[in-house]
Amino acid sequence: MKIRRARNQIEKIQVEIQEVKGEEELKKATYQHFKNLLSANEEMVESEDFLKHTNKIKKEQNVALCKDPTEEEVVAAIWSLHPDKAPGLDGFTIAFYRFHWYTIRNDFLRMVKNVFKTKQKK
Repeated sequence: MKIRRARNQIEKIQVEIQEVKGEEELKKATYQHFKNLLSANEEMVESEDFLKHTNKIKKEQNVALCKDPTEEEVVAAIWSLHPDKAPGLDGFTIAFYRFHWYTIRNDFLRMVKNVFKTKQKK
């Protein structure tokens, strides 16, 4: 755990031309970056052209996005992930899912399809 924590520790970041170090300074720089990234640009919001430049999903694209994923898509997603990573809070790694795939396959696919059905009802 200590090795993992040390490996995941961010010691410094580059902000424009300045190097930022130290936990408090890193927190401030990170906060400011995401505040700027996620804040609305007042000039653009007040502009009449604001809504003209939004990307819209076409009806055919939306239908494709709402379809249940196929088994091939689910398998491709699982095999595209790093085997030593645990995508959920249960702690099971991708290697576990791969190793036991033929045992858990039907239940796992049913679970994925239920997630999509739940999303479609909302």
